[in-house]
Amino acid sequence: MTTSDPQLPSSENTVSRHLYYIVLGAVLALLACAAIRRIWPADFWWQLKTGEYIAAHGIPTVDVFSYTVAGARWIELRWLYCLFLHAIHSSIGFGGLSLASAIIIALTWALAAAPALRQPTLAAFIVLPVAILAAAQRYFLRPELFSYFFFAAFLFVLHRQEKSSRPWLYAIPLLQIAWVNLHTVFALGPAIAGLWLVVLLVRTLLSRRQNAPADVQRHLMHALRRAAIVLALTLLACLVNPYGWRSFEHAAQVLRMTHGSSFKEQIVELKGAFDYDAAAIPIFYFRALIVLFVLSLLGNIRKLDAFWTLLVISQLYLSIQSVRNIPFFCLAAAPVAIQNFRRSALLHRPAAAHLVRWLQIPIAVAAIVFCLYFVREFATNRFYVRHLDTNQFGLGLAQHRAPIEAERRLREQHWPDPIFSTMVESSYLLYCDHPVFYDGRLEVYGEDRFDEYRRIVETESGWKQAAKSYGFRTAVVGLNSRLINTLAADPNWRLAYIDDVAGVFIRADTPGSPASALTSSDLIALTDPVRRSLGPPIEWNAAGFLTSIASSVPYQQLGAFALALGFPGIAEPILADALRAYPADAIARKYHGQCLEAAGDLRGAIADYELALTVLSTDPDLLLRLANQYMTAAQPARARPLVAKALAAAPQNPRAWALQAALLAADSHWPEAVRHMQKAVELEPGNAEFRAYLEIMRKNSAAR
Repeated sequence: MTTSDPQLPSSENTVSRHLYYIVLGAVLALLACAAIRRIWPADFWWQLKTGEYIAAHGIPTVDVFSYTVAGARWIELRWLYCLFLHAIHSSIGFGGLSLASAIIIALTWALAAAPALRQPTLAAFIVLPVAILAAAQRYFLRPELFSYFFFAAFLFVLHRQEKSSRPWLYAIPLLQIAWVNLHTVFALGPAIAGLWLVVLLVRTLLSRRQNAPADVQRHLMHALRRAAIVLALTLLACLVNPYGWRSFEHAAQVLRMTHGSSFKEQIVELKGAFDYDAAAIPIFYFRALIVLFVLSLLGNIRKLDAFWTLLVISQLYLSIQSVRNIPFFCLAAAPVAIQNFRRSALLHRPAAAHLVRWLQIPIAVAAIVFCLYFVREFATNRFYVRHLDTNQFGLGLAQHRAPIEAERRLREQHWPDPIFSTMVESSYLLYCDHPVFYDGRLEVYGEDRFDEYRRIVETESGWKQAAKSYGFRTAVVGLNSRLINTLAADPNWRLAYIDDVAGVFIRADTPGSPASALTSSDLIALTDPVRRSLGPPIEWNAAGFLTSIASSVPYQQLGAFALALGFPGIAEPILADALRAYPADAIARKYHGQCLEAAGDLRGAIADYELALTVLSTDPDLLLRLANQYMTAAQPARARPLVAKALAAAPQNPRAWALQAALLAADSHWPEAVRHMQKAVELEPGNAEFRAYLEIMRKNSAAR
């Protein structure tokens, strides 16, 4: 039984309802603008290719796309999603896929919020916009969209079951059959049904202990039996997939990936919600929604529903474990918080009811302004630019995400296999029928293969060993990859092509490869066409109120690429373009500082590094670069806390130990300086500079 909001006189009730629908319209506009976005996820391409394969050959059971694990077992529970992508793309193209994604998001929120929106309530003005924004970072075309949809559908069915004597609950196993064939997080379905059963069991036992009326006990027993049957059917429904019982094995594998694995350490979407900077808009509003939910619990503490409260808390736990689970929490918490506020005894007191009547218009106006502000943020791409995201409002493919031109040149020039490509680029190459070394199908490759991929990308020794073992002839590498530094220093490889996403390197002995090492004129010839294709940036500070903004990221990545190749003079004007596009791009600011440092502009480098540090406050490389500049400027007192912070963040960083040794030496603490420099040499034994400084420090220590 629900309790309505404080009753208002009829005329005020009419005003309240009018305001409610106006605000609801603003909320819907916010949701529409947040949901209508272009296709951005890197995994999209291999999933589209998988759908094409299924349409032609049937559901795969072994890998057919890589040359490293070809023939390995492949359990693809997202097969129906992949087929969905292929069907929509074949009929109405990329724009149709974007539109389908937006429709799914809208239907998801309609199912989740409908039970809480039957009565106009002030709480909805506040809670819904916050929840929509908290989930906004996950509104792109990925298979978990269907998990969000089915999660909301389960909640809708359970709400209907609470209000009706009809057997709505039996819809859950039918929904589960679709869910298990669309996404790997299908196990949430049985978990929800199991929680429903447990709560009913506890209520039944309590009713017996409290000698509740016989008809109440009969009703609870009937509901309990129905819930048990539904749970059993839901578990059986999980077996209705091409892989049978292995679906549960696969779900357990996915769960392990989010708890203490290499995947969790490196894959952004597997990181916990509190591992992100609170300044990120979705994370800020996720935290705000937690506060609103807790306040709603406190306001309705005596009338809390055990099932809905436990469900929201469970989804909060999952969100803390992995950021991609935040929408589950938002979909569960928003309607529960709204209903808790509506039922709050506090708001039914005369003074509170009077305050509600007085505040409804100001809060409604504030909610409308708030929603319209974010409508503009999404529609003009400012939301994406602020998050250094190349996605865009609209339909079709996002720009600057897939190596389309690089792949075209790869085919035209017939550059040889085997190709090594970084993970984001691999997905598109796979779509274009190139066998790949590694791609986003993490569960196919396993953790050991992922660790090998990381060593290749992150270490010189890992790359050289793999290049020898696998015989790489071509490398397609994202412009922001650490591998660029290794390839630039390797005389066996030549840069052959650059687009706005990736660089293509080929073996020096490949016919038609550049005859000599890269020169500045060579790099200018390669980067100028990319700069022309990007065009001059739309300056953030000069853009009109409703002008669409372009991302700084393509300029930032192209500049970082030139810098990694050892050409700061070429990188500097490109990075300056990135800062014109978005002055708060801390990554571009850091790289621009490196260019100024290379040019000997000490003051400019320090200024850039200090600005970058306001955002990248725990970046060890930035901390050490700024500390080094402070030492060059004879300001060791400002350098010390930065080096200490870098050591705390990256205790295995040899540069941090070396810089700390230099600071100790500057204060004539020679024994401590020697110990720190010894640690730097242990961590990087091949560094001749470290060894030379260690000998100098040992001599000074002995002389003292």
